[in-house]
Amino acid sequence: MGEKDRTIRLSLRSMFEWMRHKIDWALNRGPIWIIGWLALAVFTVAFSSAVIVSLLHLTHDGSFPHVLWTTLIRTIDPGQIAEDKGGFAFLALGITLVGLLLFSSLISLTSGQFERRVEHVRRGRDEVRLKRQGKDEQPKEPYYVVLGWTDLTRKVVEELLFSGSGKHAPTVAVMSDTPWPEMDAVMHEWWRGVRLSYKSDREEGSEPWRNRRQSPVQLRRGNPSDKRDLVKILKIDRATAVVVLNKDHPSDVLGAQFTASQILAQLQDQTRKSLGTAPDSVFAAQVRDPDSQQGSHGITAQAMQPETAETVKCILAVVAALEERESDADAPKKGDTAWVPPRVIAEFPRASGERVNLGSVLAERLKAVGVELVTAEAADLQAHLAAQVAFSPGLSAVFRDLVNFGGSEFYVRDCDKGLPAKTFGGARSICSGSRPVGMYSATGALPGGRRVHFCPPPATPLAGHQLVILAEEKAAAYESSFIANQEAVEGQPAPSDEALWGESADMLKSGSSETTLAAALANKDTERVLILGWNARAAELLISVRHMHPDAELTVVLPHWVERDDLLASYKDDHLKFEFAQEGIQAWVETYSAAPSGSHSRYHRVLLLADDTVAPEVADAEVLMSALAFRPSSNDLNPNSSVVEFRQRSSRYLTTAGVVDDHIIADSLLANLLAQYAVEPKMKLVLNRLLEVGGGQVELHAYVPSVKLVGRTDNDEIDPEDSLGELGLPANSLYLGFRMKPKSGVGLGEVVLNPPMGPKAPRVKRGEISDLIVLVPDRD
Repeated sequence: MGEKDRTIRLSLRSMFEWMRHKIDWALNRGPIWIIGWLALAVFTVAFSSAVIVSLLHLTHDGSFPHVLWTTLIRTIDPGQIAEDKGGFAFLALGITLVGLLLFSSLISLTSGQFERRVEHVRRGRDEVRLKRQGKDEQPKEPYYVVLGWTDLTRKVVEELLFSGSGKHAPTVAVMSDTPWPEMDAVMHEWWRGVRLSYKSDREEGSEPWRNRRQSPVQLRRGNPSDKRDLVKILKIDRATAVVVLNKDHPSDVLGAQFTASQILAQLQDQTRKSLGTAPDSVFAAQVRDPDSQQGSHGITAQAMQPETAETVKCILAVVAALEERESDADAPKKGDTAWVPPRVIAEFPRASGERVNLGSVLAERLKAVGVELVTAEAADLQAHLAAQVAFSPGLSAVFRDLVNFGGSEFYVRDCDKGLPAKTFGGARSICSGSRPVGMYSATGALPGGRRVHFCPPPATPLAGHQLVILAEEKAAAYESSFIANQEAVEGQPAPSDEALWGESADMLKSGSSETTLAAALANKDTERVLILGWNARAAELLISVRHMHPDAELTVVLPHWVERDDLLASYKDDHLKFEFAQEGIQAWVETYSAAPSGSHSRYHRVLLLADDTVAPEVADAEVLMSALAFRPSSNDLNPNSSVVEFRQRSSRYLTTAGVVDDHIIADSLLANLLAQYAVEPKMKLVLNRLLEVGGGQVELHAYVPSVKLVGRTDNDEIDPEDSLGELGLPANSLYLGFRMKPKSGVGLGEVVLNPPMGPKAPRVKRGEISDLIVLVPDRD
């Protein structure tokens, strides 16, 4: 008996171990399996009890199916045992106790699974919802992914949404490790403003998606550098483009300070980069070769910043996620027409003194794996823009309209789709809703080996190139305007300059490349420009100002942390000199302001640079303090214009027209660039060419009434373009629009880009026009 009992105990132990193994297996498979096993256990108990009741004839209430039903009811309803009698009552009690235990566990698991699912969605861990399409197909509408949550995220998302065709918004998903409620609160508040603006200024049938109650942006919480989250939650392989944002810099992370030799070394490098000249052509007479001074005065190497490292990891996670799709035998591969890998757009801010552009290096290396990386570096563009805005206050508003998707912006389009014209001038003559402004060549086949050429001569052939056009955000609109005019130009020769520009043709023909704003100012006093402060972007700014306005006299006031050095103090240049604010910038400004009237000439242009070596709030407060000291007197015949650079976006709300004439915010410019590159990567070359030294330049020219308007009053309505020929512009210059005078006398006034041409041209009161917006040709 002992051996038999031992065998029975081992059998029971084996059975319990088998059951525990199955329970553990079910737990590992997920709650659905547990729910299934519990439901099966409840039915098994009910079925076994029904068999016992039928075999022992414990009740006479009906057939076996009826008995099975009553026992199943007793597993979930204890009240049924109240009327049971005899032996069936004890069996029913046992059935009820076991059934309640199992069924309550079943209800608990089901409820817990539902709550976890709700919490999963609430935390932003569910998969993104894309519009229906076939398996492994790209979404019909563009699908953009934004990785990271910074001050730029909302602006980037806004630009991506407004890049759509109008009736349908693109799908935009944001992933970050920021708590989901925090992200949702920001986006919900922003979306309320979008809906209110839609109700106040909507046109019939225009952008109906803006009237949705819920924001179309899908927020997800996850790790942007974890490929598992990118694949499972974001479906990254179906994205049109992925925008990777650099984490915000902490306030206590300060930029590097420069020595005098380093400043001149920066100027050498920027001269070589921007102008393509030898380093000894501009600054070599005043500075030794910086490459021979790496140990003492040269720009030293720096380690990769943590924010940049996180950006690199996110990019590589995207690449790894796409490579995982490549390993799937059933999924289309790179090169197949059914699938195009998403392009990656990333912000790569260059650290102070960094000699290697990590973004460009990474982009080149990723080409080997078939991934297109487009980097956005706003610092250089910001410096070029500041140089132009200093001489044309209000120009920053024009650039904001050009690089955002709120109105008219640049597009690159093929010339062989609905375009019968063979020359650039012919294309301009048949465009009713857009304005060709230049040409694009992917192979660099344009004059000078360039890939972008602004304002080419009208006779320039279009064959083999693409057009750069200024049009509304509805990219297809310009093609319909081409086709609508096709019959009018089919078989006809290219139009003459007179046909294109009317009475302005003679003036434009007689213009020369030297007839620029700087030449027009030569009739006045020499322009005196003050650059107050120094940072990592100052060298690029200085070179841009010198190139665009070679006759201007520049004064650079270096902050106190730049030690006075004979190298700079003895610098000899008829148009450039350095001064040292040994006691601080504010002390220098106070000394300048307190000088007796007539002891020095007033500066015409003042550029106030934010200091990288202090916290952002300190830097912005200092430039605003300096701006107050440079306001011109009311009776000054040559008032200066003040342009400030901010490090914090919130500082813009501290400025008024009474403090500064214009301001440049790097974050807003960067957000617009990231969205533009995500929609059309070619725009990087276009915008770089528009702002770089030697490229085409957008200029504001004060409105001059046409000679044919003599005798008219300021209340007469005219077409501003009629006065283009009165400005003495360079040949082939193009009219882009106009700027209105501010209605209240404060601010910069409304900017109107790409106005309709011909009979639909806007009629504006002559007295309300402030400036004409003109694109002048490339200068190299």
